[in-house]
Amino acid sequence: MAAIAQQARDFAYQEGLAVARRSTALLLKHEIKLIAKKIAAKLEKQIRDGDDVAAISILIFLAFLKDGLLDIGLDFLGIGLIPIIGQAPGWAVSTILYYFMFGKGYFLKQRAKMNARAWLYVLGFIVDGLPVVEELPATTLMVVHTIRLIKKRARQAKIDLQKLNSATDDEVRRLEKELEGE
Repeated sequence: MAAIAQQARDFAYQEGLAVARRSTALLLKHEIKLIAKKIAAKLEKQIRDGDDVAAISILIFLAFLKDGLLDIGLDFLGIGLIPIIGQAPGWAVSTILYYFMFGKGYFLKQRAKMNARAWLYVLGFIVDGLPVVEELPATTLMVVHTIRLIKKRARQAKIDLQKLNSATDDEVRRLEKELEGE
């Protein structure tokens, strides 16, 4: 009789473990689905940013305006040779350009990389305001570099979005970690 009671307790214990495992697996599966939805939303935003022709056109226009018309044109007219007054229009357009890029979130990738890149852009902004160096198309080069990064991120986001449906739990968590700073 004691053996039967022990078997009944063991059976109940094993059944309880099985139920706990199934509920834990269901909870994890639900959590992964929620994470995957968040990742999909971030990837879709990256794809939209890469395909945003209007924003990219504005960036290119402002860069050419600053490097071409303001830097070279004002120097040709003699206004650009006047200290501070000659550089002020270029500074204003550069400020608008960088504000636009920060506002669109083009500098958000990963925090460690972003800090180095932000300092590079700030340094470029300062150096581009120097009288002799301002003739170089530094702003246009920085904008072209930024657009290249945006397009690269959009291409990678399309690939990641396609892989997301068949991704394992570990791959979903890795993607979540990569997109954490965005």
